[in-house]
Formats: sequence, structure tokens, C-alpha cells
Amino acid sequence: MKLTEVITVLVVVVLSFFLLTTFSTNTTTYSARANEEYTNMLITACHDSVKSLDVDTNGLVFADTNSRNKSLNRFYKSLEMGFNTNGSEDMNALMRYRIPVICIVDNNGYYMYYYDTYHDNNGYTNYVQVETPLNTWSIENSMYIYRFHLTDDVTVFSKTTGKTYEGTYKDAYALTNDNIFSSKESFTETKNSVIIEDINDSIEYYINTYNNIILQEDKMYSFTMPTLRGEDWGKILSNPSVIAFLQGVEMSDGYKTLNIYAIAGGELNINLQNNSKTYILTKKHPETIYHVSGCDEINTIHSIMYTLQDVLSSGAVPCNKCMN
Repeated sequence: MKLTEVITVLVVVVLSFFLLTTFSTNTTTYSARANEEYTNMLITACHDSVKSLDVDTNGLVFADTNSRNKSLNRFYKSLEMGFNTNGSEDMNALMRYRIPVICIVDNNGYYMYYYDTYHDNNGYTNYVQVETPLNTWSIENSMYIYRFHLTDDVTVFSKTTGKTYEGTYKDAYALTNDNIFSSKESFTETKNSVIIEDINDSIEYYINTYNNIILQEDKMYSFTMPTLRGEDWGKILSNPSVIAFLQGVEMSDGYKTLNIYAIAGGELNINLQNNSKTYILTKKHPETIYHVSGCDEINTIHSIMYTLQDVLSSGAVPCNKCMN
């Protein structure tokens, strides 16, 4: 082979490699930008879903169906605007189908929203979003069942007497003498571990359910659950929240995907009942402190009362900042 022929071959090889690399780089850059936009839209939708929600007298945000539906509708409406679907039913359906799981977390447990299928009389496959009943956080031993909340409240069911007791971790310790409740640190560690493991397992289960549907229908591509960061678990453990997952943009080779999640809740905007005599009670060991709405010192809501007499009867003390 002549030298000129060798040089020509080398130039073709190098040029081909350059073109392939450039194409791969451009595709990766496009996907990264698109997924960044997806992430921002999902974060915005999650925050929109928890705006101006009411807290009931039991300190719950999503206890009734209307509250949950309101939150979901705001979530989807925000995404529709972000994706600019222009009200197209087909586009909206495709967008929703890219969201395998939504988890709504309240102070007393959580609800999962996932997709399932059914076949109509004509044999067509239809997709429907399913809401689970309230999932609670519980563990048990030979004598008791303990139910946890995002707050310091504990529900104890005695297997011996069949009675249910409610109170703080201190009350639970006095009743059961279980080392779980022997200190604030031990209680918080156990409670957080149970909550995180339970939510994580449920999300993973329903994402697998979603992937099984995709495999059966041979549509789109499977979703791999992202790993939630520690600071995001902190948001979930501190206040009622909404967690959502979204399929990212598929790469040109058909197997590289970025799966996105977003959480809103740590900054939950709580719209309390329109009542000038609303008092918000929080726990700060060893005291219960009462505040007025909007106080910066409010972290996790323990309960809500509507008369000062009830507040004082509960033994709560005034907040040094908002009640002065």
C-alpha cells in the first residue's frame, strides 16, 4: 500500500471517530440540558402541589380526599404548563405516564399513587392511576405494636389487654419500659429508620410494578429508582411532603436514561383556618410551646387549638418570640 493510501485511510478513520465523538457529545449535552429542564419543572410542580394547604385540628394536611386531589391537580397542572401540552389530552396522558410514582406524606402516614392496567370489553389495555389506603409506620414485639408519626407522638397497642394508648415517647417508655423510648435520641433514630425504610420499600415496589407494565406492553423504557439524598429524607421527616418521580430523556443509544425525582415539603406553605384565635403547638423537649400563625419558630406542628383556654389547659408555654 502506498504512503498516500495509508494517510487517506488514517484520515478517514480519524474523521469518522471525530464525527462519532461529536455526535455523542452533542447528544449527551442535549440530554443533560433537557433533563435539567425536566428536573426544574418537576421541582416546581411539587412545590405548587403543597401551596396553601389546610392543616386540620389533628395536625394533618392530607387526611381527606379533597386535600389530596387538590394537591395532585395542582401538581399535574403545573407540569402541563411546564411541558406546554396546550391542553392536549394525548400529550397530558403521555406526560402523566412518565410519572411512575407519587408519594404524599402526612404526619400520620403516606399515600402512594401508581399506575395499573385493566382490559375493557373490547380487549384494549387502559391505564389508571391508583391511590393506596393510608400506609402507616409501625413495628412490633411480643407485647406491643408501636405506630410512629412525623411528630413525637406514638400510638401503642397492647397485645395483652387489647387497649390502645397515645402519647409522646416518654409516655410510651413509662408504659412499656422499652429501650426504644428511653431517650429522645434512641426514639428519633428508631422512628426515622422505620419511616425511611417503609417509604423507600413502597416506592421501589410500585416502581417495579410500573416497569412490569412497560415490559408487558413493550412501551417506553424502564425506570430505575434514584437514590434519595440525606437532605431530602430530612425534608420528608420534618413535615408533610410530596415526592414525585419522572422519566428523563432517553439517550440515542436507547439505554442510557436519567431518572429524576423531586420533593417539596420542608418549605410547606400551611394555610391555617381563617380564625384569629388559632394557636399552633410545637414540641421542644421538655416543653410544649404555643405560637401564633406565621411565627418563624414553628418547625413541626404538634397540634392546633382555637382558644387560649384550651392552650393553657394543655400546659403549653408561650413562644418567646411571637407571644411577647
